[in-house]
Parts: sequence; C-alpha cells; structure tokens
Amino acid sequence: MGSFNERTHKILSDIGEKAATKAASGRYLRSLEFRPGIRYWATSARQKDLFGVQFFGEGLDDAERYRRALANRGFASRTPQPSQLTYCREIDFLADGRPDMDAIRAAKVDLDGIVRSDDPVERQQRIAEFQRLIDEGLRSGISADTMRDLLTEARRRAGAAGGDGL
Repeated sequence: MGSFNERTHKILSDIGEKAATKAASGRYLRSLEFRPGIRYWATSARQKDLFGVQFFGEGLDDAERYRRALANRGFASRTPQPSQLTYCREIDFLADGRPDMDAIRAAKVDLDGIVRSDDPVERQQRIAEFQRLIDEGLRSGISADTMRDLLTEARRRAGAAGGDGL
C-alpha cells in the first residue's frame, strides 16, 4: 500500500476519524481529540500497523486511570514524546500489504470500551444514580449489613466486567 502518509490517513479515515496532526518526525499520525487531551494514534513499522490512543495535556491524568485496562486488552505503552503517553496494539499487515482493517476496527472497539465509555459527565451521572439507589435503600430501612452486601456484589460485578472495581 502506498506511502506511510497514505496508509495512516486510510486507517484513520476507515475508522471514521479525521487526521489532525502528525509528529514532527512524520512517523505517526494523530486524530482530532475526542475528549480533551485524548486522541487516536497510528503508525506503521516492520510490516505492522500500530494503532492506539494518545494522552497529552489534560488527558495525562486519565492515562493512569486507564493504564491497567489498556494493558489487559493488549495495548502496550510507548512514549514517542515525554509529554505524551501512548498505548497501542501491533497489528500485522495483510498478506498483500494492506492494513488489516478488521483488526484495527476491533482495536478501536476495545479502546472505545475503555476510554469513551468513561466520559466524565456520564461517570458523574452513573455515580448520582448509584447514590440515589443507596439513599433509597437507607430510606427503606434496610440494615447496614444488607447495604454492605450490596456494595460487595457491586464490586464483584465491576471486577467481572473488566473494571478496576469500586
């Protein structure tokens, strides 16, 4: 497949993202931010495409929170620049040299499940909903032991769903 530039633009375009900037070295391409300080990242080297997510500026605080989940899903840490944290998955080229867009789309689904599903506004809404449940339980007169059991079950389910628990 054509040049590096064509390849990385095709990858971002095929997953529905717009290219925004490339590194000064020209070796990787970044999408527009989808949350403050968080964007997709793509490059290729040695018959592999590397696709992932990059945290910078405001997003650096989020990177630590997602680190374990990203590693558990096969995204390795890279540091192309000290002021940016990047996590990516290596994806082999297809036999004919084209990008493996099915694997890249699957990587994007994994990333979205980790990063996009944890939007700060949505997180605050979920916390408020959980708090309403707790308040309702307290008003109904259930015991402290029952509330502890509910919280234990919530922690178990959060861990089983791939979260870090509560």
